[in-house]
Amino acid sequence: MKRVLILFACVLSLSIAAKAQESSHFQQGPMAITSNSKLSVGGVIIEKELWDRYFSPEDLAAFKSGKTLETVGGIISCVGAFPLGFGAGYMIGWKIGGGPSDHRSYKAATTCLLVGLGITAVGLAIGIPGTVKMRNAVKNYNMSLSYQPELRFGNTPNGVGIAFAF
Repeated sequence: MKRVLILFACVLSLSIAAKAQESSHFQQGPMAITSNSKLSVGGVIIEKELWDRYFSPEDLAAFKSGKTLETVGGIISCVGAFPLGFGAGYMIGWKIGGGPSDHRSYKAATTCLLVGLGITAVGLAIGIPGTVKMRNAVKNYNMSLSYQPELRFGNTPNGVGIAFAF
């Protein structure tokens, strides 16, 4: 029983030490925003808890507020897409089918289309400045790096060749 407890304590202490070493690792390289709006440094996704290691306080605040604006704008745009799609679908269906059978339903579809277009435009007007804030914070980080681009021969994603590394 004592051996099992000692073994368990050793494994636990090694696991804690590995976690501490992993969390203290500072990723090097240029920063980028991935296609799904995640932050990556040197090709490795950086978790939200570690953002303050990379940004200055001003850039961190700008990046976080930009992320919030982008998220809120995306939600509003998705809400607006439903009436926009509904109205556009009816309009296209009526154009193909020879026109509406009554004027009230045509007016309702037109109103739905315009409301959806307005809501989507508001969402885009909120989300685009958020994306710009995030990109500016990343640009400021990348400008602070002291690295030189280099042309080298070696492995590339497509095989062996010449790669321009930033």
